Amino acid sequence: MAPDPLHIAERFQTEGEPTDVQPHPGGHIHESWRVACRQHGVRRRYLLQRLNPYVFPDSAALMRNIERVLDHIASSSAPGDPPSGSREALSLVAARDGASTATDATGGVWRMFNFIESTRSCETVATAHDAREAGAAFARFQRRLAGLSPSQLSFTIPDFHHTPKRLAALHDAAKKDPVGRAAHARDELAQIARHEALAGLIQQPLDAGVLPLRIAHNDAKIANVLFDADSGEAICVVDLDTVMPGSPLHDFGDMMRSMTSRRREDETDSAEAQLDLALFEALAEGYIREARGFLTAAETARLTTAGRVITFEQAVRFLTDYLSGDVYYRTQRPAQNLDRARSQLALLDLMMRQQREMDAMIDASLRRG
Repeated sequence: MAPDPLHIAERFQTEGEPTDVQPHPGGHIHESWRVACRQHGVRRRYLLQRLNPYVFPDSAALMRNIERVLDHIASSSAPGDPPSGSREALSLVAARDGASTATDATGGVWRMFNFIESTRSCETVATAHDAREAGAAFARFQRRLAGLSPSQLSFTIPDFHHTPKRLAALHDAAKKDPVGRAAHARDELAQIARHEALAGLIQQPLDAGVLPLRIAHNDAKIANVLFDADSGEAICVVDLDTVMPGSPLHDFGDMMRSMTSRRREDETDSAEAQLDLALFEALAEGYIREARGFLTAAETARLTTAGRVITFEQAVRFLTDYLSGDVYYRTQRPAQNLDRARSQLALLDLMMRQQREMDAMIDASLRRG
């Protein structure tokens, strides 16, 4: 019998007794619920989650990372940063025994966060304002973690942005062809082969120490930013499960990939791919405004390179999953991962064609200070 989320919620240090639990939509990894509590006529809400043991088998390491990240943010705020405990700051709710999680009778691991009220989130970028605010939010997040040593965090998903290893996995899947799909992906495999030089452009300087190893969010998409429902300002970065050692370039590259197009990621016609330079300019402005104080010259010189690398990497990942039988990404139709790979490759071509314009926008943002 599945555990009752209401009974699990009672095991956390909420303000008031939990009175109602409702499923919380939008998550793709963990099961989530909104928990309502009432005390002395005041209503408070919380976010309760049951962790996915298949994606994150080491829940203890995952939660240590999140605790260290949130503790560091709370203790290292700079002037102008939101105060710890405010609605602009994500915070864990401890279990009644003082631990960060509670375990049910089946071995399932649960955690709870304060629910941040009066916010909105979005799956795609609608306006330049949203792109600018999202870029600034992720840069603030990186800046506030710049003083935390990467050695303090575990790799919750090893080699997550190790592009050469992602490429090797694609080669292996194409060679083994476990579900007989390689013949349908010849053109895409040939496109990948033409762009293979991209694979090492971030990883090699990281390995050589030219780029510093830092702490990155590693899932820098607009869906992981909460916006104030009234002002539209970005107030909080959420979904910290992939926060681990990496590079700010991984985050900026993923923002370039996911926030500069108004098209769906799985368009069936790759000719519909779009790179909106106005969205890119806004994203760069917001990000550089907050990040320029801690990025090195080697990092700023590779900002647009990161977009090409991560877009290439994502095409590789989608194509690998297609050839492997759709074992990682959820699909609603047989060729959806192939369409996703085609869309990323088309976006990559647009990035390469408009590289000069994007570099000029980065330079302009840097000069503006």
